[in-house]
Amino acid sequence: MRIGFKVVGLCVLMFLLVFAVGGPGLNAAATTGGFGGGVAIENGDPDDDPDLVRITPEVRNAVKKCLTWMARNQGEQGIWDEAGSYALPISCMAGLSLASWAGPGAGPKEFVNAMDRLTMFIVTHAEKNGYIYSSNVKWGDNRPAYGHAYALLYLSQIFGMGLDAKEQTKLRGIIRNAVRFMEERQHPSGCWYQDYRGGHNMIVTVSHLTALRSANHAGFFVKKSVVNKALKFNESHLRSRSSDSRMASYLAVLLAAGDYRSRLLPAAIKKIAEKTSQDAYYDVSNQNFANFLHMNSSQICYYIGGEVWKNYYTKYTAWCLANLQDGDRADEKFLPPLRNVHAVQPSKIYTTAVATTIMQMPNKYLPMFQVLERNRKEDILND
Repeated sequence: MRIGFKVVGLCVLMFLLVFAVGGPGLNAAATTGGFGGGVAIENGDPDDDPDLVRITPEVRNAVKKCLTWMARNQGEQGIWDEAGSYALPISCMAGLSLASWAGPGAGPKEFVNAMDRLTMFIVTHAEKNGYIYSSNVKWGDNRPAYGHAYALLYLSQIFGMGLDAKEQTKLRGIIRNAVRFMEERQHPSGCWYQDYRGGHNMIVTVSHLTALRSANHAGFFVKKSVVNKALKFNESHLRSRSSDSRMASYLAVLLAAGDYRSRLLPAAIKKIAEKTSQDAYYDVSNQNFANFLHMNSSQICYYIGGEVWKNYYTKYTAWCLANLQDGDRADEKFLPPLRNVHAVQPSKIYTTAVATTIMQMPNKYLPMFQVLERNRKEDILND
């Protein structure tokens, strides 16, 4: 089966779908399960000032060259083997970045074909019980829970694009089964483990919450009891002594879920806002877990909006532009591998996928950013 993509439908169809089934501001819990919340009042919206945060021609050109390099360096199976034992989750990050480019317009054929191949890989590795596991990739996958979570995130983000009825039905079943697989393997404490039996559990839980939230907003039922247990576990690790990368991840998932109940939330947001105001925060090459850190802190700053978001986007993008490397062809660029990464060997595709996704956030084409924008809460910084 070939999953064919018509990128023209991404923004419009997903936007209508999210509103039709209910998002955090539309009583989603009543219609599609666990992620609910009151109507959010927007604050610091980047669109309040049309000149505040825009993608410049220089940035857009750099992003296009990076995406071109990514598409041409995709493995024959449909994933990026250079990412090693994290090939599946990082490939899904690359897919999200490629999806961020086209929005309501037709993207370059190379980008669409790369997304097509990635989706086919996921479809062919989805087991009947819902498990999406790439056991036969070049490097193997020794932390498969990450791969399952990011595969679900990717599929639920692109769900609703211009697929024919048969293809959409195929994805619907895979997404539904993947959600059920997660629900059935949640630990009684509310967490998930990196191989669903043991190992690390904190960051894995964040990735699972993010994927479940995405599926729920795409119209798939998620058990409220599963969400509440996971949010409670997540909150227990939202402490001031947490590392920057972990605090950013815990906080980002709470904001994306529209969960403002934690008494620790205002202080955590202020801490991130203060840290991102410092130039040292953008010494990306020397940061610990920099890709993971910025993948989450970018969403927090986007949520806060205003000058916090403008400052973050301007400085992070400046680092990206200053560190671009030449690909094999004149129309290719990539970003260098970082040393101190989260349990992953240094990888050009990891850095490039995360960076290009962040640089394209002002487009707001991915549903996950549309939902995050709607979840802004007016008084969160003033509590």
